[in-house]
Amino acid sequence: MSGFGASTTVVFNSTALLYKEGEKLKPMPHVVEVLKFLLGKKVRLISSFRQGERAEQSLKDIELLDFFVVDGAFRSVCPMQEDDRARALNLQPFTFWKALKNLGIATNDGVAAVTGHFQEIKEARASGITKVVGFYGSPSISLGRIFAEKGSLERDVVPLSGTAFTTSNLREVPEMLGYHRY
Repeated sequence: MSGFGASTTVVFNSTALLYKEGEKLKPMPHVVEVLKFLLGKKVRLISSFRQGERAEQSLKDIELLDFFVVDGAFRSVCPMQEDDRARALNLQPFTFWKALKNLGIATNDGVAAVTGHFQEIKEARASGITKVVGFYGSPSISLGRIFAEKGSLERDVVPLSGTAFTTSNLREVPEMLGYHRY
């Protein structure tokens, strides 16, 4: 497996961080291992939650908050209304690029997104992020739906972001992002 050049900032959408089992939130399998590995490589980690989702509390509940706090500041973005950039790309007008700029990230170079569905891929692309990994491995959905999600993401990731990386196993993400474990 060959990824793109090593990413210095990775935006993890909530769909790649947690899932709901009954009424309880749980961390995705292997997410702690992956986040620790990336932090060890000095990768800046940012979470992405939709407006209305309780990002900070949700991450605290599943003991992932510390991965997204730097110097006491919670690093998270929320898709927001965007300008003509998304329309010029024939995409929905949502992006978190302005939010990334507010966090001090002034360029898309080295920025990657790990995301779980069509709209999130579009948001990353509208933000100018082309390094996208489509994640479809939630334990909360049935195997049949997993295959449907995989097919859908594989159809969407290439035309929308220009990359073809999809996985159901978060352990594969570091290599897709340009980091080799061994």
